[in-house]
Amino acid sequence: MRNLVKCSKMKKVCIAAVIACAAFTAKAQEDYVPFPKSDAIWDVKAYKGSLYYHTDFSGLYYFITASDTLIDEINYPSILLCNGEYVCAVREENKKVYVNLPKYGEHLLYNFNLEVGDTIFYYIGAVARTLNQIAYYGYNILYVPHYKVVTSIGTIKLADGSVRKRLNLIGWKESWFGDTWVEGIGSLDWVGVLNPFVNDMLTNGDGFALVCFEQNKEKIYISSACEDCNCWRPNNIADVLPMEISIFPNPTTGKFSVFSSQFSEMNGEIEVFDVVGCNVGTYRIRPENTETTIDISHLANGMYFLKIQTDNGTVIKKVVKE
Repeated sequence: MRNLVKCSKMKKVCIAAVIACAAFTAKAQEDYVPFPKSDAIWDVKAYKGSLYYHTDFSGLYYFITASDTLIDEINYPSILLCNGEYVCAVREENKKVYVNLPKYGEHLLYNFNLEVGDTIFYYIGAVARTLNQIAYYGYNILYVPHYKVVTSIGTIKLADGSVRKRLNLIGWKESWFGDTWVEGIGSLDWVGVLNPFVNDMLTNGDGFALVCFEQNKEKIYISSACEDCNCWRPNNIADVLPMEISIFPNPTTGKFSVFSSQFSEMNGEIEVFDVVGCNVGTYRIRPENTETTIDISHLANGMYFLKIQTDNGTVIKKVVKE
């Protein structure tokens, strides 16, 4: 009789645990985590077979920062940089993440409303080639339609202890281009945040893997390939270095100055880019000066990006001409 009572109690405990687990999973799927708008880092490592490279150019280092940008009358609250270079403007609406790529315009990157069996179509394709030749970071984007289909939806427990919704997808060439999306992070596969655009690859044995995602200096995701977020980091990236730079006046009617007390200690240059990524001017930073004057009077009104390169690294700033 006692054994029967014990058994009955154990069954109740097991059932309660299953219900609690199901409720926890359901809650994780209901509490949507938006895509980051600023202070987020995707650390992508390059590898050959099972060996990871440890050189300056052995991976991709994506950084998203708040920077309201108006393109074709659409406001993008963030911009994405890769290894110090401007990649695209980013916005989210109704759990859909859009990016505006120079010369290619706006494209849907993620749709976290998708259900099992749903398909997401992409109208541009990017070829992931050998080291340092990722398509959208440079030159290999093509108008190649492709798609991904959601095969299952679940949850994932992350390094910070949180549980988020996860979507598993299969690509148009099946196992080659499958993907795993996590709310608030994006893709965990291949080249990370922009991986959904990859439609083909010529790797010659080389590959990439997202090893870490940080937001607000907190480790959110760490892959099994990396013990912590410091396992690899390019030493030539300074987007988050404490280089204090002032721009005045900003907005400007034409002429403005870029100031930093550190300019007097280093060489460098300032490149000016329009919102579609075209270089419209280059200015030298002279080590004897703390201030560099830039004139964009001849350019149309609008937003421009300054890529400030010095011995201390690279920083991206924006200026508005009115």
